[in-house]
Amino acid sequence: MIQREVRYFNKDNNSNNKFGSYLAGLFEGDGHILIPSDYLTKKHNPRFNITYNLKDLPLAEMLLKEICLRTNVTKGFIRKKTKNNVCVLVLSNVEILKYIIVLIAPYIRTPKIEQINKLIDWINKKENWNFSSLTICKTLLGTDSWLAGFIDADGGFLIRYTTISTGLKERIAVTFTVEQRLLDPLSNISYEYIMLSIANFLQVKLNSRMQKKNR
Repeated sequence: MIQREVRYFNKDNNSNNKFGSYLAGLFEGDGHILIPSDYLTKKHNPRFNITYNLKDLPLAEMLLKEICLRTNVTKGFIRKKTKNNVCVLVLSNVEILKYIIVLIAPYIRTPKIEQINKLIDWINKKENWNFSSLTICKTLLGTDSWLAGFIDADGGFLIRYTTISTGLKERIAVTFTVEQRLLDPLSNISYEYIMLSIANFLQVKLNSRMQKKNR
């Protein structure tokens, strides 16, 4: 049975539902967890990371501030990688990691559940915690804010303006897309289930394409 630590919640249940599901979607779109090896000489905590485009730095800062307010733990930082045009929200304090697990546990919908479960195993072992492994959420997408977080991470609008060479005909097209890789690189589990769920929710077809990597 999953044990939930009430002391981590200092807001009403509706707020936790919205924030927790949004954070879960955001993490499953552009997040990853680094678990330290037991063979390392220098011991350190796992790191919960979410990567943003550098122009989204205000969102990363707002998210860090909100988590610190909710946990009363002022730890965590944002690493800027200007050469890659990204910034990374990094959280490694154990109390914050526990809070995040409890908060997003009901909403995880993608293969990244494997990373969360490895984090749970690490904390259970190292901190004498007792939290059960998670199972994939099958709740309808319209019931929480998960899709909003996932779209903020992997979705976007494309506006295309076309002019015919004669200058007599012009066309403006707006496209909304949500993209994700076919297979999770760590677990090799397919993303097809969740992408089909999103396509069905939006009442559109799911397309796949091969993309060559630049070397």
